[in-house]
Amino acid sequence: MAAVAPDSLRVEITGPLGGVRALLAAGDNRVLALIPGTREYIDEAATAGVYEMLLGLRLDTRALIGLIRLGDEGACPAGSCETRVPMSGEDGAPDRMLIVTRQGATLQARPEEIGAVPRGLRALELRLDDTTMTRDSPDQHDLFAPRVPEGWTRVRLESLAPGGLLLPSR
Repeated sequence: MAAVAPDSLRVEITGPLGGVRALLAAGDNRVLALIPGTREYIDEAATAGVYEMLLGLRLDTRALIGLIRLGDEGACPAGSCETRVPMSGEDGAPDRMLIVTRQGATLQARPEEIGAVPRGLRALELRLDDTTMTRDSPDQHDLFAPRVPEGWTRVRLESLAPGGLLLPSR
């Protein structure tokens, strides 16, 4: 994962046996997801609705970077803490909170319950094995806007089932 606040992000999502399951890159108000296993890609505006389809979370790029940066050592000096990140509603305004708990190197996120029936993602766990802070690099644009390989097929989000396309389900 690489991030430059407030809105440049690159995440490589690995599969259960290793290898890249998906590459997610955001920058310049766009989000690009490359899915090597099927040679497909998604290229859309970086909106909360797009992130919900891809990751199951209604966050914008800034909120997603904020969530991931909670794994930085300085974000939780005691090694254990809890915070709340606003999730965007249908109109783009925050409608509920994502409750994020950090225990050591593990971040766990769950949407706050509203009403009796939970909707969408119920929990997300991120494990941070190693973090390194670096300075800007001249190749930064390529990092956050990778090239789509020739011959890959573009997938439209409206053709997919909602919720967490890029994350493995249990």
